[in-house]
Amino acid sequence: MVHDCLQGFLRSVQTQLRLLRGHRDAAAGRKMVKDAQQRVVVSLSCLCYLIPSVSYFSSFDALGGYLYLVVTVFSVVADGNWAPLPYQESLRLADKWSASSAGIYTFLVLTSRLSLKIFVSTTVMSLIALYFLKMSRDVGAKAKQPGASKNDVWRWVWAHSAWHLVSAAAVAAGAIISSTQD
Repeated sequence: MVHDCLQGFLRSVQTQLRLLRGHRDAAAGRKMVKDAQQRVVVSLSCLCYLIPSVSYFSSFDALGGYLYLVVTVFSVVADGNWAPLPYQESLRLADKWSASSAGIYTFLVLTSRLSLKIFVSTTVMSLIALYFLKMSRDVGAKAKQPGASKNDVWRWVWAHSAWHLVSAAAVAAGAIISSTQD
């Protein structure tokens, strides 16, 4: 059973990499061009993921702490475009996978200790965070269009930074509240 799960996971990764290569070829010329200030601002916002990392470590949950450290590193490098051009798409994929893994882990931790207080607080903050994620994706699509202005990219930077701040706060709150339930 474990072997089948691992094979399924590896097939999924291979599919993601094929799609990524195809997407990169199809989207040539549709990259968001960020100036140095925009790269620094969005990278600094990625550091918000250190908050849940510290929250998990302070709750004696090393796995959660390390997961959010990995999310922080991939987020800074991918969102700030700090890697050499050939590696940027692969790092964006790693960023999405690490963030998704950390999100699933957080969901499992919170549901294992479910109480009304945890459910209400994290659900409200998560819905707000998802609103900013959707906004970030919407304005990001516009910022990738040919002829996009610097203001379009700034809108993405601020929306994506809000996503980082609110989602990190939601996870940290969940980690802190769930640690007090023990």
